[in-house]
Amino acid sequence: MPDDLSSHRLIGFEGAIEKITPARWLRCVAPDCEIACRSNSVLGLLLAIQSGFGLALLPCQIGDAEPDLVRVIDPQPGFTSGFWILTHPDLHKRPKIRAFFDFMSEEIVKYRPLLLGQTRPLRSDGKRLETAKTTRPAEPH
Repeated sequence: MPDDLSSHRLIGFEGAIEKITPARWLRCVAPDCEIACRSNSVLGLLLAIQSGFGLALLPCQIGDAEPDLVRVIDPQPGFTSGFWILTHPDLHKRPKIRAFFDFMSEEIVKYRPLLLGQTRPLRSDGKRLETAKTTRPAEPH
């Protein structure tokens, strides 16, 4: 668990996303942190990070795709969940539906590392948190 998270300015969650597991986790591990701003969307979190407001939790699939961002926390246990591909019971044996399920079952394996946040080396090296790199500093409003 990142012990020094409270020493950084963080971007908080609000609205529909403030009840998701990562938002609850952040409130638990850094209850006394400075919240620089809040966002009600993942895109808003990303834009706030890129604008230099502070650190935020992002899905690895989004954060790792941004070359100017640095991952400072490893994926946390309990943040990942399974997903289901469902169909109505009357349709599951239809050839087109069956072909789609078979295709997805084979193809999803290729994306397992991406879906599990394993697209960059883990930070389990004992180093302290680093401030995320941004393309430009935040300007006062």
